[in-house]
Amino acid sequence: MTRRFGLVMILAALAAGCSKHSDSSNNVVTPPAGPFTLNSTTLNGIATGSPFYNINFSPVIHCSFSGPVDHSSLTNGFYFKDNSGTSVAWSVTYQNGDSVLVIQPSSALQPLTKYDFGFNTSLQSQHKINLQSASNVPS
Repeated sequence: MTRRFGLVMILAALAAGCSKHSDSSNNVVTPPAGPFTLNSTTLNGIATGSPFYNINFSPVIHCSFSGPVDHSSLTNGFYFKDNSGTSVAWSVTYQNGDSVLVIQPSSALQPLTKYDFGFNTSLQSQHKINLQSASNVPS
């Protein structure tokens, strides 16, 4: 009986030593994400690059980034203004894991008025990496 008890104790000790506890020395460290960049911008489905004329009063702006955008940084990292510098109220929806922004003015734009929108380097990814370079799109 004592021999059996000793054998059970040895087996229990071996089983406890073979458990799958994580060891901090085996943790995988995620490398920092690469640069955070604006990949593309479209206005009503047309690639941006030069001023647009005769756009509708409620345009849809799609912006694709190299990684997911930090929602809290968008307020300071994005601007939409008219030719006098007055900010235009806007709303945003996120797509593709937060790496695509769909932005629209909250109310109809005024006719015969120039508008600009863009991003500055205070915009951040969800990894807290700032946008690599600012971007301005005259519309």
